[in-house]
Amino acid sequence: MKQRARQRGITTVELALSAAMLAVVVSGAAWLLSFKKETGQVDRALTSAQQVLEAAESWKSENADSSGCPTLSQLEHERFLKEGASTEDPWGSRLRIHCDDDGLAVISPGPDGRAGTNDDVRVPRAKSRS
Repeated sequence: MKQRARQRGITTVELALSAAMLAVVVSGAAWLLSFKKETGQVDRALTSAQQVLEAAESWKSENADSSGCPTLSQLEHERFLKEGASTEDPWGSRLRIHCDDDGLAVISPGPDGRAGTNDDVRVPRAKSRS
């Protein structure tokens, strides 16, 4: 006697588990891509800030008799910035030049667009206080 192979369909539980696993995989991939994108944006902010810092240091050395701090507009107008150098961070905020007793620093308010928060990008990096 011939036995027929019994056909079995996908149960609702199996379908739900498969959908849940797919959702976890897709969310993980989306998170990883957003993390890589954010890391790339921080890298671009650091590069822009470094270029502005170099221009500001050059301006300071040529204007040693001045106790002032250069502005981005001065650096652009006086052509201290390299052609194509960006004065904005990847999130659309203008970089800021900060001068104090420790020297020059260039600061981006970071992804949140607010200065003085933990996501700010600063070149050179802030010295840790002991």
